[in-house]
Amino acid sequence: MLKRATKILVLLGAERYFSYDVSPRGRPRLRFSLNQDEIERCSRKDGVFVLRTNVLDLPPEEVVAAYKSLGSIERAFRALKSFVRIRPVYHRKDLRIRAHVFICVLAYLLEKTLEHWMKKNGIARTWPDVLSELETLRWSYIEVGKKKIGKPDRPKPEQIPILEALRIAGEFGRMEVSDRP
Repeated sequence: MLKRATKILVLLGAERYFSYDVSPRGRPRLRFSLNQDEIERCSRKDGVFVLRTNVLDLPPEEVVAAYKSLGSIERAFRALKSFVRIRPVYHRKDLRIRAHVFICVLAYLLEKTLEHWMKKNGIARTWPDVLSELETLRWSYIEVGKKKIGKPDRPKPEQIPILEALRIAGEFGRMEVSDRP
């Protein structure tokens, strides 16, 4: 009976708040009492956020901000594995695997940088949403003699703020002329 009581309290994380025993004589009886000293000691920490760090050159506010950003870093790695498709890696050589992961991390950094630029310009959309919005943009080409002339299609009104936030709106008034291969 004592083992079962201990197991239950341990599972609940409450074993330190109770003193308990089983009477050795006669019919087994479980006796328990609250450990008031431990309850009072723990209640002094109620509502307190405690962090321990070995980084001594940061102010406490930055330590807390860094700790709280861990969740976003973990989400970033989950996104890196899914959205950027870091897996599966079909490479066999170590250098190619490293290059693959480097490119995936670089792509994720680019994605987050572009989202940051858009957020700074008042556009709160994820990169996949932006890609979906911009996927209708096309360049049209005509060939005149040995020259190939390209000009982008006119963006839709809802695409213009995105292009401005990405600092590429000016590209949509320009023409491209190149020699035909």
